[in-house]
Amino acid sequence: MYEGGGFVFPKRRRDHRQRALHGGIDTFNAALAAVEYGLESFTIPDLRRTMRIYSSALGVRPEAAARCLNHKLPSIQGVYNTHDYFVERRAALESWTTLLLEIERGGGKVTALKSGRASA
Repeated sequence: MYEGGGFVFPKRRRDHRQRALHGGIDTFNAALAAVEYGLESFTIPDLRRTMRIYSSALGVRPEAAARCLNHKLPSIQGVYNTHDYFVERRAALESWTTLLLEIERGGGKVTALKSGRASA
């Protein structure tokens, strides 16, 4: 919540599957669609996927990368490994932020990837 008392990203519609009053299923994609940024259209899951791909390149352990995205660890590992990876997640997100800032300044090498989407 912000000082005005409302949510920065309020739900756009009531959904009985979600209990929270903020961040509905399509809230963030709708907010992103409202911003003119001069790039090809993308969604929040695209940003999450990009972060996960680059986390490997940044040397982030798979468990920490999964937890950064709030994913559960797979199968039996998820049952026995109850570590929260807080320190590792913080380091991973700091590395990701550093990379994004470097790219924004023009210092990073950015390579266009082929689109994985099927063409119509």
